[in-house]
Amino acid sequence: MLTDSQLELFRARPDRPELLAAMLRGRGWVLSRDLLIELGRPVNEDERRWLRKLAEESYEIISGQRGYCHVSDATADEVNHACNALESQAGKMSARALRLRRRMHAAVG
Repeated sequence: MLTDSQLELFRARPDRPELLAAMLRGRGWVLSRDLLIELGRPVNEDERRWLRKLAEESYEIISGQRGYCHVSDATADEVNHACNALESQAGKMSARALRLRRRMHAAVG
């Protein structure tokens, strides 16, 4: 858990994924709503996007249906599940990019 001074720093500079990781360590799974409330931020989709962005920038945070979790608190199965979901998403995005390129080349040559 963050100290009061770390929490204030996080509120002042909300672009620090390592502080989100520190906030999660030792807590297991935490919902985005609960994190936002603890940070004194509004609970809305923009703020949830902000949390997702921070988690994406960190190599210490996994996310899923249950919220966010520090990897040191997750089971091997939970980490593997998160990695499988990311790899699946990456595959779908790559396939979409390929279809778009083929469409562009068909249209403009």
